[in-house]
Amino acid sequence: MFKRLILFFITFSVICHAEAQNTTHRYKDLIFSDVIINKDLSYKAKVAKNDKNAYVFDLYQPKGDTVKNRPLIIWMHGGGFKFGSKDTKGIQLWSATFAQRGYVCAAINYRLSSKDPLFNFDELLKAINYAVQDAKAAVLYFKGRHKEYGMIPTGSSSRVIQLAGSLRYKQPIVPMRGWRRLRNCQIPSPARKKKNCLKCLL
Repeated sequence: MFKRLILFFITFSVICHAEAQNTTHRYKDLIFSDVIINKDLSYKAKVAKNDKNAYVFDLYQPKGDTVKNRPLIIWMHGGGFKFGSKDTKGIQLWSATFAQRGYVCAAINYRLSSKDPLFNFDELLKAINYAVQDAKAAVLYFKGRHKEYGMIPTGSSSRVIQLAGSLRYKQPIVPMRGWRRLRNCQIPSPARKKKNCLKCLL
């Protein structure tokens, strides 16, 4: 009797383990085999001619998904605020992979500096400011179209994840509320650049 009881528990444990191995979890595992990609959409209505490509995005959605309230991931490419685009292979790979997990993914472009932001502190701050403004514009765009794209609506249960790849600079991204103070800063620009002064921004 005791041997039969042990055999029962062993068999039960094996069956439970096998079922656990076969169980997939949305947002964690790859549960969709294909992805729908809508390319070169725009998240800003009125755009200057020179900035036409700065506000476009590609939308990745799991094909055959019937769930309507899905979290959104906004991918922002790297490139030091000077180079890069939503067509970067890494961005495409991650967007498609997370869409297969059940997320809605948006790979966005944003305004890039026409100068050398990594060698000029003032230009770097301007480039960061523009990127943050564009990121906020993208978030507002998607919040206003959550029904159209089958995403979680705005409110206490909102789920918008924003991932940026250009923030590899030595200093952390700074609050944009300090930008006005920086413009009126009395420290000469070369001195700020030399000291990497962020006191005006904090």
